[in-house]
Amino acid sequence: MRRVIIFLFAIGFLGLAAQAQETNIKKERKRILKEQRQMETLNLDGNQGQQVKAINSRYRTAHKEIMKNETLTQEQKQEQVQALNKRRVEEIHNIVGREKTQEWDRIKQQEKEKKDAIDKEKKEKKEKKIKKADKVNKGNKGRG
Repeated sequence: MRRVIIFLFAIGFLGLAAQAQETNIKKERKRILKEQRQMETLNLDGNQGQQVKAINSRYRTAHKEIMKNETLTQEQKQEQVQALNKRRVEEIHNIVGREKTQEWDRIKQQEKEKKDAIDKEKKEKKEKKIKKADKVNKGNKGRG
């Protein structure tokens, strides 16, 4: 019986590990697509594109190191990551130039507004469902 429990636990653990790895793969694909879209949108030349990739890679590694550091509080980690990201963005801006930076910022703002609108719409639909369910529940209480 003990072996069966250990076996089931091991299978469950392997399943969780596989799922976590699959999530990381999806995140990595999403990141790569984002970088490709950025380079295409901004018409970066090959050299600029490689420099941006190198910067992103270097800072991604530094970000992981900060998150692994167990001596830091969550607030300290957040502050360090924000400072790190600020430096990363400044480096990228220096490489791609002012005009392309402004264009990318404009595109990002449009995407954010679009996402916010979608999120707002989803929230409103959810609230309507809740109100409708509350109405039905109140109607059922009067009958009982």
